Amino acid sequence: MGYSTMMVQLEIGRSNGGVLGVTRDLAKRMHARVAGVAAAQTIQMVVGDGFYTEEIVREDAAWIEQQGRAAEEEFRKAMGGLDAGLDWDMVMTAYSLSDRVAGLAGPADLVVAGLVRDDDESMGSSRRVDVEDLIMQTGRPVLAVPPGIDHFDFDCALVAWRTSREARRAVTDALPLLRLMNRVVIAEITDKTGQARARDHLDKMAAWLGRQGVAAIPRAAIAAGDDADGLQALADEEDAELIVAGAYGHTRFREWVLGGVTRRLLRGSGRCLLLAH
Repeated sequence: MGYSTMMVQLEIGRSNGGVLGVTRDLAKRMHARVAGVAAAQTIQMVVGDGFYTEEIVREDAAWIEQQGRAAEEEFRKAMGGLDAGLDWDMVMTAYSLSDRVAGLAGPADLVVAGLVRDDDESMGSSRRVDVEDLIMQTGRPVLAVPPGIDHFDFDCALVAWRTSREARRAVTDALPLLRLMNRVVIAEITDKTGQARARDHLDKMAAWLGRQGVAAIPRAAIAAGDDADGLQALADEEDAELIVAGAYGHTRFREWVLGGVTRRLLRGSGRCLLLAH
């Protein structure tokens, strides 16, 4: 089975060509229905010690509506010709964007979202959904697409394995995508003392993947630096265009906090990431 319904998150006020191209590649192969969503926070009359006039509030709402229509047009043009149908939502809210977008993800088997460069300050938090928050809140696998990527070659995927709930969830959620890849490597970063145990885990997981229609190559890699560096080096060596991994984190005073490895992958991998929490 594939992803029968996908949701793609767009940002208003900028091009979404990359994330839309990747979404179309997957949706076309899987005959999936695609829901597009964009979200923006509206200016409130009073924000902290600041004050906005009614005119400014109206102008801001009109700009959001205009950019929302442009995002919808871009979405429908990019998805033209898909046979399973399209849906569209434009969310205007005074509250958390990631909360609202996550709330729309219930019918989706996969959420696709674009990443931005760390130095890109062209859009503030009121216009940009925090992908890290979205991963932790959505309850669905999230395919994160970095800048500069606009299609899949379906060549090689690297599955980052460890014995954890998040890793098991990620590899299960990734199965429809892994079945499309020409080559899949399942790898665990370990030290010399843990190699035998890692190989045993990987052999069993490779056998399980085989029963799911995915021919996977197991690989136990000796740690050279931290896990994020090790995964990046492995992905470079295998020429992987996709990393599949569990997203690790916790809540603190209602703030979603990702683990360091997951955050570093999101901010510096340069390749697509399928993450599940």
